[in-house]
Amino acid sequence: MQKDYISRKIYNYINDNTGLYSLEGYKSHEEVKQDFSKISNFLYQRKKENENFTIGIFLPKDYQYLMVLLASMYVGVTYVPLSKKLPATRVNQITEIAEIALIVTDNDLKLDADTIHLNDIFLGDNLVSIDFFYNKQSPLYIMFTSGSTGAPKGVMISRVNYQSFLIWMNNHYDLTSDDRLLFITEFTFDISLVDVGLLLEKNLNFYFSKFNGNVIDIMQELEQYKINIVSTVPSNFTMLLSSKIIKRFNIQPLKLLILSGSKITKKLYDLVLEYFPTTNFYNGYGPTEATIFITSKKFDKQTISFDFDSNNASVGCETSDMKIIILDQNKQQVKEGEIGEIFVSGSQLMIAYKNNNEKTKEALIDLNNTTYYRVGDLGYQKNGNLYIIGRIDDTIKTRGYRVNLSDIESYTHKLDYINESIILAIEDENIENKLYLFVTLHKQVEKEAIYADLKEILPDYQMPADIIILNKMPLNMSGKISKIDLQQALPK
Repeated sequence: MQKDYISRKIYNYINDNTGLYSLEGYKSHEEVKQDFSKISNFLYQRKKENENFTIGIFLPKDYQYLMVLLASMYVGVTYVPLSKKLPATRVNQITEIAEIALIVTDNDLKLDADTIHLNDIFLGDNLVSIDFFYNKQSPLYIMFTSGSTGAPKGVMISRVNYQSFLIWMNNHYDLTSDDRLLFITEFTFDISLVDVGLLLEKNLNFYFSKFNGNVIDIMQELEQYKINIVSTVPSNFTMLLSSKIIKRFNIQPLKLLILSGSKITKKLYDLVLEYFPTTNFYNGYGPTEATIFITSKKFDKQTISFDFDSNNASVGCETSDMKIIILDQNKQQVKEGEIGEIFVSGSQLMIAYKNNNEKTKEALIDLNNTTYYRVGDLGYQKNGNLYIIGRIDDTIKTRGYRVNLSDIESYTHKLDYINESIILAIEDENIENKLYLFVTLHKQVEKEAIYADLKEILPDYQMPADIIILNKMPLNMSGKISKIDLQQALPK
């Protein structure tokens, strides 16, 4: 029996690393090893008392969070990432669903679970032995996503799920220990584990970003630390590239850019290729339930005919151990180029939703004796590439017509002055769904001019009832556009 892959990677990293660059400053190799040893010893003792011991990590996005996360992975304790931005009521809700026994924190909280201050963890300075042989199907972490009923869903990802992703990623990206990565993403968002995975697989230099919505922070960090690897959501780079300040900074060393989590527009694609012509630019796609990415696409000027089909960005082909099929409403596979619902199978599929059998049965279905996850996205395949149209629940009826909201957004991006756009459908007593278009602009344009231009490319029933021009899009903790905040910005 082989030793656990993930624990072995962490053991090698802790013994071989040269240090971490945290918000508090540089952490030496000895500091990292000592802190990691204390935390892993503490968690190992608690795991021996309770084999199913689960912890919540409620710390600022920094070095300490990473140490607790890696120590949990190392000793086989299931962890739940929590954000400091979450209210106590939501933390308590997650605690109950995930059956969290202990929350590691840095301050006093009134929570249902037991809490421990990180400074109170002091057991043992020696690194726990590497002789771990875990059940590969054991939960590694539980990542919470929003649920349609108001209760969050806890996605249980196993050790083999993340191991499969790590092995694919190690082979997919050509990096060395000399490379420098800027960590931007919240730990509660699964693409943060791209950065963690690159740290473990490539033993590279790891810098924590202070980014909190101000693009100047990112620009300064990219230049100051000579960063050449960034993995983030498209909205962050849209803000960065659409602002003129980019010309004031030297960020040419950028070697690898991975954007994922939401749709890449043609405008963003063009800007990236303009400002970073020698950068390896990847589009990653996948649901939390299938461990981060299920496809990957490398963009290149030489492959532009495959990069985009109309206004739809390609998300590429499957990662090494995943299979995608596209089915119609009768669960029959569609022909190439036809739109259908996306289903995925393979070793990265989640165990289940924690303590939610009903939602698990809806999401994981059996097709021809194979378990598939129902992604909930509409898409099609063409020339070996997958293209995403939008969410199934983005298809609504308005004025008697069926329309897809993502399809309308793709047309708005044909207007060269529109930077970002999102359309919301709000129930109305007179119309089934009233459409509202939110936009940010490259240059000042009057609302009436936007209406006139949209009438040239949209049928009447797809025209928005109102256009709301914003200085910037409100973002949630994952860096995605917050539809809740947009609804609050609607005219009364």
